[in-house]
Amino acid sequence: MPDDPRHARSTMFKLVYLVLLAGAVSAFVLSLRAQRLEAAHVTTGALDQARRLDRAIEMARLDLARLSAPERVERLVRASGTPMAPMLTPETP
Repeated sequence: MPDDPRHARSTMFKLVYLVLLAGAVSAFVLSLRAQRLEAAHVTTGALDQARRLDRAIEMARLDLARLSAPERVERLVRASGTPMAPMLTPETP
C-alpha cells in the first residue's frame, strides 16, 4: 500500500499545503509586527511633538510673565507720560 502512487501524491499535496500555510501564517505575523512598529513610531512622534509644544508654551508663559511684571509696566507707563490711576474706585462694587 505505501508504494501506491496516489498515496505518495496525496502526501506530497499535504506537505505543499502545510508549507504554503506556514508561509501565509509567517507573512501575517510579519505584517502584524510591521503594524506594531509603525504604531510605536507614530506614538513616539506624537510624544515628541507634545514635548516641543509644552516647551513652547512654557517659553511663552515665561515671556508673558517677564513682559507683564509690575515694575516693567510701571516703567512703561511713566515713560509714556500717562498717569496711573485705579480703574475701580472703592465705592464701585
